[in-house]
Amino acid sequence: MSGRNDDNNNNDDDDDDRIITALRDKMARIDRDIARDGGNCGNWDPEEHGAFVKMWTKCRGRYEDLPSLIRNEKTAVTTTTVTDERGRYGYRSKEPSKRMIMLASKSDEEILEHVAWYLCFLKRLEKKRACVKEWKDDRTKRSEEKRAVAEVQVRR
Repeated sequence: MSGRNDDNNNNDDDDDDRIITALRDKMARIDRDIARDGGNCGNWDPEEHGAFVKMWTKCRGRYEDLPSLIRNEKTAVTTTTVTDERGRYGYRSKEPSKRMIMLASKSDEEILEHVAWYLCFLKRLEKKRACVKEWKDDRTKRSEEKRAVAEVQVRR
C-alpha cells in the first residue's frame, strides 16, 4: 500500500514541478516583453515616468485629458493660505515641480505614445499577478487535497 502512496506523492511532486515551471516560464516571457518594450519606465527617464504616473493618477486614467493637464500643471502657480505658530495668516506660492516642467517638454504625441505603452505595461503586470494567484490557488488546493487524503488514511 505504501508503494502506491509513494507513487501518488511522486506524481503530485511532478505535477507541482510542471506547474511551477510553466508559471515561471510565463512570468519570464512577460518580463522579457516588458524589458523589450522599454522596461519599467517605457524608455523614459525614471523622474519623467514618475511625473507621468502622478499625472495619470490625477486624471484617473482619462488619458485624453493628460496632455492638457500636463500643460496646465507646467504654468500653474498655486497659492495657499497658511497660519504660523502665532496665528498669523500668510500666503505661500508653490511653483510647478522640476518633474512637471520636464514632463511638459514632451510633445502631446510622446505623451500619448507613453500612455499606450503604460496601458500595455499595466496589463502585463496584471498577468504577472494572475500567475502568482494561480500558483497560490493551486498550491492551496493541492495542500487541502493532501490533508484530506491523510485524514482518510488516519481514520482507516
